[in-house]
Amino acid sequence: MRSVLTMLGVIIGVLAVVILVAVGTGAKDAVEKEISGLGTNIILVVPGRLSLGAAPTQSKLGLDDVAYVRRVVGDPGKVTVSLQSGETVRVGRTESFVTVVGTDQNLVNIFDRPLDKGRPLSETDVDTRRRVAVLGSRVADELFGDLDPIGRQLTISGARFRVVGVYAEVGQTFGLSRDQEVHIPVTTAQRLLGIERINGMAVGASGPDQIDELSDKVTAALRARYPGEQFSGVTQTALLGTIGNVLGMLTGVLAAIAGISLLVGG
Repeated sequence: MRSVLTMLGVIIGVLAVVILVAVGTGAKDAVEKEISGLGTNIILVVPGRLSLGAAPTQSKLGLDDVAYVRRVVGDPGKVTVSLQSGETVRVGRTESFVTVVGTDQNLVNIFDRPLDKGRPLSETDVDTRRRVAVLGSRVADELFGDLDPIGRQLTISGARFRVVGVYAEVGQTFGLSRDQEVHIPVTTAQRLLGIERINGMAVGASGPDQIDELSDKVTAALRARYPGEQFSGVTQTALLGTIGNVLGMLTGVLAAIAGISLLVGG
């Protein structure tokens, strides 16, 4: 009986090793796929120094800083902006809680965000603070069903907006549905939310060989503009490396725990 129990313990231990390592490896592959899906040659510029365990830094960046970074980069079309907030949107009695993203005309090109119908935000929309919106595919389905949303109205936190576009379905990133977003002009978002700051910027590099140099150039320029403040340029490669290391360590820990059961079983 003892030998049977020992053998059973070994079998369970082996299965645990195989399953836990597979789970860890699968998670790593899934995360890498999601990061890759965000787009290539992109630098996310955010306030503070990003590191594991570090507390988020309150943004002091504004639209004047976006204009400044565009001058530093030398190509205004390579820089976009983001201001995000969770808000309730309504059409009649139908409502949905979504991520409202205040952004500009450059987002669709930098992040390669294709449209299913209608048009993206325009520079004129931003300059004139128009109340127009581009919907994620899931938001469009929830609020309008089989109706064509283009030209129809919805309310965001009580303010009326006209739908000018609907994005093609893109799915989730880190568990958050990008199809559950509503994009509006960043200037309109600032007025709607009553704030002047932004969350951050995204800069598109011309190629992978220019990413690190451009990231250093932009963050150095912002540090010079705000002495004593820290800014981070987050790249796809850096994200993949950091998260890959964390998940790699997790896989090793899980395998070690499972390995203990082998020793106990033996």
